[in-house]
Amino acid sequence: MKIVELKAQVRPATGKKGTKQCRNSGLLPGILYGEAGATTPLATNPKELDRVLHTHAGANVVINLMVEGLSADPVTVVVKEVQIDSIKDTMKHVDFCRISLDKKIRAHVPFKIIGDAPGVKQGGILERLLWELEIESLPMQIPDYIEIDVSALNIGDSLTVSSITAPEGVTVVTPSDVGVVAVAVPKAEVTAEAAPAAEAEAAEPEVISVKGEKAEKGSEEKEETKGAEEKKKPEEKRKSKE
Repeated sequence: MKIVELKAQVRPATGKKGTKQCRNSGLLPGILYGEAGATTPLATNPKELDRVLHTHAGANVVINLMVEGLSADPVTVVVKEVQIDSIKDTMKHVDFCRISLDKKIRAHVPFKIIGDAPGVKQGGILERLLWELEIESLPMQIPDYIEIDVSALNIGDSLTVSSITAPEGVTVVTPSDVGVVAVAVPKAEVTAEAAPAAEAEAAEPEVISVKGEKAEKGSEEKEETKGAEEKKKPEEKRKSKE
């Protein structure tokens, strides 16, 4: 990894009014903090920052920030956060954090899948359960990505963070039991296996309804018998009088 240079300037006006004036002038408002240094409001060219963030190192790029009005020496920083306007899809604010090249820092690194999973050839589906890993290392040792080999995965198998081999000098901070990739069973097979169970569940109410019909018929027969007996009672009374 190489260090990239970026220019910035101290931003005199702060608050909502100051940030608005900064954006209206075509600059991106930001802030510089960390490493026991003073917190300083900055402004930088958004196009230049976008160029810096699209190097091979991505968001983990190490920057020599030349701040006009602060010091003649560059400040070594990393970008901690970039706020994005979701409607315009443009940058709204950037946070720069001072770092020391001989002190470890934490960063989020994407992973790259290598190898061919046998489970995919068997009809399974390779699914990413995680898109990036949190790591800790010296700033210049932050990898562009971490490789994950899936060549031993069959259908139903998965890999967790504990199975990842990090580059030398890099410690993976993401919990070891978190799933990373898996080879899932095809949905068609899952549906086919679930069908008999669904049919069995659907059949159960039919049995209940049949019992219900029998119960209703039984009650109807009792009512008819009771009615017939009541009709016979007056005839029996006349016979007893005679």
